[in-house]
Amino acid sequence: MLKKIYPKAMLPNVDYQDLEDEDSFEGITDLEYETMRNLYDFTEELKDILLQKNMGQTLELIISHLCAYLGFLTVASLGLKQATELQIKITKLLEEQTKTAYDLFCKSPVSSSLSGEVKTRNFDQLRENSPGSLVVQTIRLGGIVWRNFQELAENRKSHIRFTNEKQAEFFCPQDIFIPFLKEASSKIIRESKNGIPIAYVLNQMTIQLGWLIGYYGHLDRQFPKTYLEFGIPCIGLYIDFGHKFLEAMNSADKSTKNG
Repeated sequence: MLKKIYPKAMLPNVDYQDLEDEDSFEGITDLEYETMRNLYDFTEELKDILLQKNMGQTLELIISHLCAYLGFLTVASLGLKQATELQIKITKLLEEQTKTAYDLFCKSPVSSSLSGEVKTRNFDQLRENSPGSLVVQTIRLGGIVWRNFQELAENRKSHIRFTNEKQAEFFCPQDIFIPFLKEASSKIIRESKNGIPIAYVLNQMTIQLGWLIGYYGHLDRQFPKTYLEFGIPCIGLYIDFGHKFLEAMNSADKSTKNG
């Protein structure tokens, strides 16, 4: 059963047994899929913004943007006090799940250099030893992120052929990125009010990002230390940025109403 496979250590107020019964795992399966789809959509929209700015990216930086999303969503849904308290637990869970995924993928690799028969056998082993549908969702998300990375690189090459312009910034411009985070987070928060509680969404997003990082480490054939070094600081940074942005918005709204 899924409850025997998912880690016991999760974020506070999260127990996946609440999402399952003896005959069905649809609650967990839906959460896994919706989390992957949410990160997929976010990555696609981020790519479109970066394409407009003719900005290339590294995989580490794309992961950093996803971690920034996690940080912003945390503070937007919980407020600064709870988000700050949760930050350490999110970081710990992310690191734990990265190592778990990396170890499992290394034991049963699915890289393109392997024959189809070996990949199929290893994929089946991974599914048997991994929580829910995480392996499937991770490979799907990993493929999307990789294709977006390649598209950004090709677009950047085409751009510099004509302009010779050097890329001065590598992170999405804040005047565009912060409102984008606000819009994406607001959608998730609205949906959680009539569906799975936001604590579960944050928990699964942390787990999925850990698995994505671990998967890329397995493809790189080394532990993904750099991905964590790039991504983890962005969680706390965008808890802070998110709080300041949302506070400024609230103050502006109050001034408008009072005026």
